[in-house]
Amino acid sequence: MTQTENKLEIHIHEGGQLNLAMDESNINAIQNNSVQQENDIVNSFLEVINNEEYIHKIYENGKEEYISACEDDVKDFPDEIMECYKYQLGPRLNGTENNLKIICMLLREIENTLKTGKRYGVMPMFCYIPRGNRKAYVYLDDGKMPFDYVELEEYFWDAYQKYVAKNKYYQMTFILYKEQLAYIEYGYTLIFSDVTERLYGFGKVVKINNADKISFLLNDINKKIDIDMNMLGDEREQQIELTKYWVEQMEMIDTIEKFYDIKFYLPKKAKEKDYDAIETIYNAINKKQTCIFPAMPLEKELFRKSIKMDEILINDGKNFQPLELFGYKFIPHAAYLMKCTLIWKKKIRAWETSEGGVPVRVEFSCYKA
Repeated sequence: MTQTENKLEIHIHEGGQLNLAMDESNINAIQNNSVQQENDIVNSFLEVINNEEYIHKIYENGKEEYISACEDDVKDFPDEIMECYKYQLGPRLNGTENNLKIICMLLREIENTLKTGKRYGVMPMFCYIPRGNRKAYVYLDDGKMPFDYVELEEYFWDAYQKYVAKNKYYQMTFILYKEQLAYIEYGYTLIFSDVTERLYGFGKVVKINNADKISFLLNDINKKIDIDMNMLGDEREQQIELTKYWVEQMEMIDTIEKFYDIKFYLPKKAKEKDYDAIETIYNAINKKQTCIFPAMPLEKELFRKSIKMDEILINDGKNFQPLELFGYKFIPHAAYLMKCTLIWKKKIRAWETSEGGVPVRVEFSCYKA
C-alpha cells in the first residue's frame, strides 16, 4: 500500500455528530445531524490531527472544510493514545500495523459495530458508547400510576445491558447481566437558580429516596425492569440524610424570600458564610435565638433564686453585623432579650439561664445589595 493510497480524508460540517465510513485504506468522516454516536476516542483523534485552532476555525466560519492526512501526519501521534487504541483493538492486531493503519482499523470497527448492532466480541469502549435511546415510564414500589416518564440511554456488550436514565432532576444508571440486576448508581444535581424549582426537584428525589423498588416500563419492547433500591446499602441511608439537610436549606431560603418579598438568584455552590446567614435570618424571621449574651451581673435579691424575664427591646441592633446573602443585604434594626427564666449562679455571682448566658434575638431589614 503506497503512502498516497493510505490516507485519511475528513469532511467536517458545523453542528451534529460524526458518521464514519471507510474502506481498507481510506477513511471518510462526515459530520451531520444523524443519530450516529460520537465518542471520546474519535474526538481525541480529530483534535490531534486538526489541532484545536483548526476545529475552532471551522465552527466560527460555519463552512464545509476538507483536509487529508497520510501516515506522516500521524507517525508522531501520542504514544499513550496509540496504546489506548491498541488495547481497544486487542487480538485484531498482529503487531505489524503502523499508526494510520491502527486508526483506520479502530474507526472501521466502531463503524461496523454501530451499523450492525454487534453485541458480542465488541471493543471495551462499547460499555461507554450508547446504542440508542428508549422512552420509559417510571413506577415507585407498587404504584398503579406512573411517577415519571424518562428517556433511557441504552448500552449493550456481551451479556451486559446498561441503561442510563437522565432526568432534569435526577440520574440513575443500572446494569443487567443476563437480564438480572447487577449494578445500580443513583444521584441528583439540583443547581437551578430558582429555589422553587429546586424544591420541586427535591420533591421528586425524596420520593425516589423513600421507594424500595423502582420499575422502568419500556413500552416499545414490552419490557419491565425492577430496581431494588436496597442494593445501594448504606449509601442509600446516607443519601436520604443528606437530602433531608438540603431540603431544609431550600425551605429556609424559600421562607426568607416570602417573608421579605424578594427573589434570590441561587449560585451553583454557596459559601459557608451563606449557610450561616441563611440560618441566622431564618431564625430571626421565626423570632428564634440569634446569639447568647453573657450572664447578667445584677444584684441578688434575698431568698430569690430565679427571675422570669419578659421580652425586652435592648437597642436598634447597632451592636450586630449586617449580613449579605445572594445579592441582598440584611441590616439589623432591633435586638431583644428573649423571654426566659434566669437563675442565680453563685460561682459567677450573676443571672443566666440553666443552659448558660442570656438568649438574644435580632430583627433585620432587607435591601438589594
